[in-house]
Amino acid sequence: MEKIPEDWLVISVDVCSFNGDLLISKINKGMKAPSLLRLPLSRHSSRTIDEESFSFEDAMKELRTIIEESNKTTSKVRVSSINTLEDRQKWHQERYDLDIKLCEFLDKIEYCWIGGFKGIFNQNKVDLEQKSQFREKFLGILGQNIPSRSQRNQNSYSIQIDDFIIELFLSLGDPSELVSTELLEDLIYFVLDILLFHGEENAYDEIDIDNIYVEVEALIKEYLMMNPAPPKYKHTILIVGKECQSIPWESLPSLRGSSTTRMPSLSMLLNLLGENEKMVVNKRNGSFVLNPSGDLVKTEGRFEEQIEDLCQNHNWKGMIGKKPSEDEFAKYVHDSNLFVYIGHGGGEQFIRSTTLKKMDKIAPSLLLGCSSAALRDNNFLEPYGTVYSYLVGGCPMILGNLWDVTDKDIDKFSLSLLKKWGLSSSQVEKSMNISDAVRLSRDECKLRFLNGAAPVIYGLPLSLL
Repeated sequence: MEKIPEDWLVISVDVCSFNGDLLISKINKGMKAPSLLRLPLSRHSSRTIDEESFSFEDAMKELRTIIEESNKTTSKVRVSSINTLEDRQKWHQERYDLDIKLCEFLDKIEYCWIGGFKGIFNQNKVDLEQKSQFREKFLGILGQNIPSRSQRNQNSYSIQIDDFIIELFLSLGDPSELVSTELLEDLIYFVLDILLFHGEENAYDEIDIDNIYVEVEALIKEYLMMNPAPPKYKHTILIVGKECQSIPWESLPSLRGSSTTRMPSLSMLLNLLGENEKMVVNKRNGSFVLNPSGDLVKTEGRFEEQIEDLCQNHNWKGMIGKKPSEDEFAKYVHDSNLFVYIGHGGGEQFIRSTTLKKMDKIAPSLLLGCSSAALRDNNFLEPYGTVYSYLVGGCPMILGNLWDVTDKDIDKFSLSLLKKWGLSSSQVEKSMNISDAVRLSRDECKLRFLNGAAPVIYGLPLSLL
């Protein structure tokens, strides 16, 4: 783990194939072993009869329905049927309603699945000395309110609370600002479950949960007052399991404002870090393929100024409105410092996946077409798709879209991205890494989730030189 930068969070997200529980682990530089959480997705509904159950199967069905309905609205058949103002208004309303549904879906994922454990995504670092003080006071609260502990000397406790769990309390945020009291209660019940699992039998109806809540809430606020401006992690890497890779985790409320990229595995991440220590790429000598099908005339016009500037001032080369051969496409992605594809899909119609996988290196790539980052299910094996072919071929960073998007909105996103990343003719005060540029460009889309949540980055948060 020594290759992982100190100011990075690495978080693995997966689903247990046995019963659908959510598996989340946290990996930091210097850790001997990952800290692992196994969260039952039905835990809220099992505690409170009024709470809605949201199983993994229910979630994936809902997400598939949203994406399928969205893809139908962007199909050529549907778009060509828009002839009147009323048709267009109806089409926009359908898209707007789907945008709201996707936003609500992500809120539900965070509340029902992550719940009180959302602090695992928190970018604030926890002060070690004050964490130790918090632990002592927290154990004191348990000792005063839990029968199994109040009856014996605190120094005789055989069961200790792991530092990882203590950090989750401190990373939850101000309890008075949470959307529900259920979140802090989620953590409290988790601690009680840990004690029960290790033999400290307590009847929950004999425990004053409300009093524990009030005292822990005050303790968290005390910690936050002593740490008004804590140091932060600069970047989060998500290691996303094959069952849940289609979920736009980067747009969860807890992650949308963070610099975030994803990877298929920890070993692949460590390999990339070993081969790209500086995480900087020269923006000169790049290449592009713009509107190869010739039917995205408006998109071509929107990028004309940026492409012209890159060609004249940064020695870029490429083609506009023309289909590249496989040899030409392969030369662009292999011989350039950067590669930008703006067209339908991810360019897979111009280059075979086997060709990409055989390469010894591939330039950092922006694949700005529909579903360019979508992966296809492969039953018991790992999924496959264009972005994985790029990673296997040695690409350190690929940006693509998880599903189909509309050209006007995604063009606004892309133009903002190029400007903020420093790959634009427009002047910027200071360029930033690709991941920060993406997170700050999502809201450029009129449909902030249906289009704005689609772009994801696989690989490293590269900056431009």
